Amino acid sequence: MFEYGVPEGDHIELPDDLDLEMQFPLAIGTVGDFASEVVAKTIGNSIEAQSQTPLDEVIFSAQVLQAFDDSLLNKELSFNLRILAAAGFYLGDVPGNAAVQLSKLSQLDFPKHDTLAIAVKTAMDRPWEHTNETLESSRAKDILDVLCQHFRNGRNGRQKAYNAIKSLREWAYCHASAHDLLMADLLGAISATRIANSAWTLLPRYSNLPQEKWETYLSRSMSIKEMWPSQRLLGEAGLYKGTSGVVQMPTSAGKSRATELIIRSAFLSARTKLALVIAPFRALCQEIANDLEKAFKDDGYDVNQPSDALQPDVEFDFSDLSDFLDLESGIFDSEIESKPQVIILTPEKLLYILRQEPDIVQKAGLVVYDEGHQFDTGSRGVTYELLLTSIKRMLHENAQSVLISAVIQNAASVAAWLLNDGSKVVSSRALQASRLIAFASLPKGKDGQLQFNVASDSDQKFFVPRVIVSEKMPRLPKERKDRFFPTQESGSIALYLSLRLLKNGGVAIFTGRKASAAKIVREAVEDIFRRGISLEPPSANSDPDEIRRFVYLFERNFGANAYLTQAATLGIFAHHGNTPQGVRLAIEYAMRQSLIRLIVCTSTLAQGVNLPIRYLLVTSAMQGRESIKVRDFHNLMGRAGRAGMYGEGTVIFTDPRLYDERVAKTHRWKDTINLINPDSAEPTGSTLLSLFDPLRNDLGTVILSSPSPAEVATYIVNDWEALLKWVESVPINLPKENFSVTSLIEQLKSKKKIIEAVESFLMTYRSDVQPETFVGNSRELVTETLAYSLATEEQQILLTDIFESVARRIELFVPDTAVQQRFGRTLLGIDQALAIESWVTTNANALEGATSADHLFDVLWPLLVLLSSEKRLSDTVPNGALMTLALGWLAGDSFAALLQRLDKLGAYYPYGTNQRKFDLDVVVDLCEQTFGFEFALLLAAVKESFLAFSSEQAGEVFRGYADLLQKRLKYGLPNQSCIAFFEAGFAERVIAQCLAEGMTQDAVQVSFDARNMIRENPERFEIMLQGFPSYFYDVFKTITAP
Repeated sequence: MFEYGVPEGDHIELPDDLDLEMQFPLAIGTVGDFASEVVAKTIGNSIEAQSQTPLDEVIFSAQVLQAFDDSLLNKELSFNLRILAAAGFYLGDVPGNAAVQLSKLSQLDFPKHDTLAIAVKTAMDRPWEHTNETLESSRAKDILDVLCQHFRNGRNGRQKAYNAIKSLREWAYCHASAHDLLMADLLGAISATRIANSAWTLLPRYSNLPQEKWETYLSRSMSIKEMWPSQRLLGEAGLYKGTSGVVQMPTSAGKSRATELIIRSAFLSARTKLALVIAPFRALCQEIANDLEKAFKDDGYDVNQPSDALQPDVEFDFSDLSDFLDLESGIFDSEIESKPQVIILTPEKLLYILRQEPDIVQKAGLVVYDEGHQFDTGSRGVTYELLLTSIKRMLHENAQSVLISAVIQNAASVAAWLLNDGSKVVSSRALQASRLIAFASLPKGKDGQLQFNVASDSDQKFFVPRVIVSEKMPRLPKERKDRFFPTQESGSIALYLSLRLLKNGGVAIFTGRKASAAKIVREAVEDIFRRGISLEPPSANSDPDEIRRFVYLFERNFGANAYLTQAATLGIFAHHGNTPQGVRLAIEYAMRQSLIRLIVCTSTLAQGVNLPIRYLLVTSAMQGRESIKVRDFHNLMGRAGRAGMYGEGTVIFTDPRLYDERVAKTHRWKDTINLINPDSAEPTGSTLLSLFDPLRNDLGTVILSSPSPAEVATYIVNDWEALLKWVESVPINLPKENFSVTSLIEQLKSKKKIIEAVESFLMTYRSDVQPETFVGNSRELVTETLAYSLATEEQQILLTDIFESVARRIELFVPDTAVQQRFGRTLLGIDQALAIESWVTTNANALEGATSADHLFDVLWPLLVLLSSEKRLSDTVPNGALMTLALGWLAGDSFAALLQRLDKLGAYYPYGTNQRKFDLDVVVDLCEQTFGFEFALLLAAVKESFLAFSSEQAGEVFRGYADLLQKRLKYGLPNQSCIAFFEAGFAERVIAQCLAEGMTQDAVQVSFDARNMIRENPERFEIMLQGFPSYFYDVFKTITAP
């Protein structure tokens, strides 16, 4: 109740006959018994070591001690409670929770004469940093000295430590008080466990490498010192020796450090000098690259992140990697004088590289798939699956593949497909942070409550009273009606609770849609804090300098009066698909560093980025018309209570109707309970198989039985236009079934994207064989997909038929094998590739006559509008408004300036039966998605076609303009110098331009040169970055680090 800010007068009184302190003897005794058993086993006392206290009892005892400390019922016991809880968690193999208790312990004054207790704290808390000169107990000092030397240089091995532990134990059992006896056993048990789990002890064994190989790394202060349970599990499974595997472990279990160790082991053992890390999102790629660059900066390993643009990167000539692998002997050559390197990239970028330089995968001795469950995530899922299918075909048999996911339910099935061995699964459900589940409730006549543990029959249910107390807000001028905060809406309650809780740690409000997130942020700015309420804004618990930096960046991006800027002033930040990439990176970093406390987000929070929060407030589990997947929700829940930071997280469903109407509307309650239960998570599927999902009505309650899903898929391949005409008749023939043409076409377009991905995939593997051989090869290729391995026998037949139909269509419309292979490199389907080829042929002279990237864009605009899926390009009024927007984007204009361009033109677009003006969110979406992704993809295909027909000289000129234009479209930047700084790590439009403009006399062309310029002029760049969010200064420090 203290945690939730409930006034002491409203606290629920404990029963008179309940004395919580009576639980102490059992809790302390359990932790003490376990410690005694560990020491006995360590020193060889076989009789005492035979008894074994279960680990779950040790962890529960630590939780009891922690809970009493959190209750603040007796603050005089805080030191003992925290040190015992920390010891219990540590010995219970929950080092994340132990770290949280140690952090809380450091906030207290230590009892100066409790030498053994201080020694216990030191043994758990970075013993390699302590000199221990002030300890009164020589025996405790001996133990800590051995620990210190062990972690610093790997020397003073186990026996010396065990002798010191034995000496302390013998003294304690003869002369110590009960308290000192307990502390002596804890010190001995913790010290023995630290050595047993230390990296010095385990990594040489797990990697099958001598300790000398690890010595340079492990002697560093920032190296891993102790291996967490998940990291040990990977070691036991052989992943540090080069064994492949599918890793399924919960979020916050230490997988990121384990990935670093897998890569480091591969390089130290000289199994390879090239590792590929594939991550599904740009933000996650950036985070991984930043972390690995810091981890490997003293090793001489190159960590590279190619640009996300679909073009060859000037700084990455993959042909130079040919020496990494002796293809004839099949051994990854370690004698060649070349730096090991890690390349981190998205599936789309790697697929593009494979289509241009297929040998790259053969040169990699290690491939890591982070967040590797992405096979059933729409059109991107098809790309991902076909990429892995390609890699499987190309990867050398001695190479190591590691797929990592927190939420993959059918890991054995995926391992059987990817690794040809379903047993190569490393799985654990051991959590390093606990989570509570609560539901908001508004009982009649009472203030709002939070109901805990009501979703489980096995957990003890309880509630916290008076957590939601509505207050009347001041009226605005001319208002007559009183308004209250919060209302009964879930978004309003979520905002209210966040304001009450954020003093305890980071808070994320989850909404299913971007519009819902924007609504919460807007209402906070334009209504709640405009009127004035009793609760402080989040900025009061945030770093004031960081808030100032964000406000400055937002003013430069969105304008001083924009709701996003005003929200930043209050310390409220939106984090969703329409948040510009650089801003998202800065927000994520600030949350990790506890510089800000509140974000309002969509499922972007579940996209793998390390974004630690203490509270997750769920306004709705719906994403549009569909509920969020159980596995995605658990990935989202994994952000709450990050190990080592909070220890415990709380997930609160803020829609009071869920709990209050659980009897009347049981289906909604059951759906929510199902969402919470990890056993209900869907197995990882394949978007390819969704080809055979039936078409549904707008409500998802009625399916079309005729034509069958297989017939629909065949129509998509062979007669798309006829299928579209048929769709128009469905609502007429079934007037009462809630089918709409719009919804049916959306479903069909999703299926068509799957077919287009298959077309591109098959064209890539088109060699100079005869047509029937190519068709036969397509039937073989389908058997190599995950979809085929997961499919029923009937689905396998249907899938094979579809691949064959696609192959025959390719032969019919693109009979030239060279053209097929070229089309395959574009990542587009046949129809778009043919349309582009025809247009390029017709407009070749205009393309060749382009004199700049801007001129080329003018020439291409009609084609881009024609092929884009963005409806606003064709229905916006006035007609040229969005071209004006695109030109401003290419010029590097801020989003505020871009919106002003549209406002001056009086631009609007149809919205249902009405019209709607453009706002910031729509402008950002158009710029980053339509211009930055879709236009850039189409431009890559235009370049392929033009280069096939042009002279070498004309082709080189065109390539230069096209590549520059593509990156300018991707990033919204005016020139190559800005792009260089953007790709050097300052992935924010305003900042990249600021840095480029600050060095006008020394323009750079590539990110390598930009980094060198920063190293040569650190003072100038540090001054330029001072006013921007801390993330970008961290990038600067990483670049300039010695």
